[in-house]
Amino acid sequence: MSCPRWMPMGMVLAMLSQLALASTAAAQVQAMPPSTAAADSSTAVYGGLGTAPQLQPSPSGEIRIPGYPQPEDEWTWQVLPTGLIWKSYLADAKDSRLGSELMWSNSKEYTGYLWDATLGGRVGLLRYGTPNPAWPEGFELDVEGAAFPRLDSDRSVVGTDFRAGCPLTYRQGPWEVKLAYQHECSHLGDIYIEENPGVTRINYVRDEVVLGVAYRPIPSVRIYSEVGYGFHVEGPAEPWDLQFGAEYSSMQYNGSTGSPFFAINGRLRQELNYGGAVTVEAGWQWNGEIGQRIRTGLYYFNGASNQFQWYNTFENQIGAGLWYDF
Repeated sequence: MSCPRWMPMGMVLAMLSQLALASTAAAQVQAMPPSTAAADSSTAVYGGLGTAPQLQPSPSGEIRIPGYPQPEDEWTWQVLPTGLIWKSYLADAKDSRLGSELMWSNSKEYTGYLWDATLGGRVGLLRYGTPNPAWPEGFELDVEGAAFPRLDSDRSVVGTDFRAGCPLTYRQGPWEVKLAYQHECSHLGDIYIEENPGVTRINYVRDEVVLGVAYRPIPSVRIYSEVGYGFHVEGPAEPWDLQFGAEYSSMQYNGSTGSPFFAINGRLRQELNYGGAVTVEAGWQWNGEIGQRIRTGLYYFNGASNQFQWYNTFENQIGAGLWYDF
């Protein structure tokens, strides 16, 4: 059954609205009592690499250093912990978040405006580590999932990719590690099939194990790489998938002021003879008290399409986006 063309826009706006309300409520509920140890000191050391900024009051009235480990934090078991140990790659178009990019695309098969959306999320299930929501350390089991619909200039859904996963993550000081199971698949849109009777759907499917490692020389800078091996693939998909990148993004609560961010991501896939694509994002972000953030800025993509129905089609995209990271 075909869906009305306006449905994806409504879904995006509704989810963004509900998420904003939920984030505000979560920030109020998660307020902690003032820390005597933190109040007695104006600095904290991150990984032996330097000194944190002065203590700042949060909107809930507590006094702590946002985004840094606290000296009184101890490792404990936590069910449904607040915050996340492993954050999504900012410039990865296939990571689980809420987001939308409106861009001009130029490819062999299509030239014009496209609207890519990400309807997804990530949540922690179980943690053995510190309870600091902005900068937790320890081991954590998460679950994530997202749909990635693409709309053309008529707001028709031309295709939707899907991703689901279960990451086991770890952070200690400047190091972060992820071991995950991920599933990816791709589908053509009903309206696109109706309007293009001769089109054939590509059965692109990957079930893979992913190992990722990230390092933060300072808390606001992350350098990462990951490798995925597809133990079950269908269609044109092949086993190996590589990803790497770097990003600058403040970890501190910054209220209504915000701060700049920059991110670059590269992805190489075996089915493209280890070719792939590069994505660049830059703009302004606002961080919440429990580690969530909303970003807006410019978006640039160059390489093999990030919609797997057109996995081997070169695309050059430039536009703007709005993203919410958990």
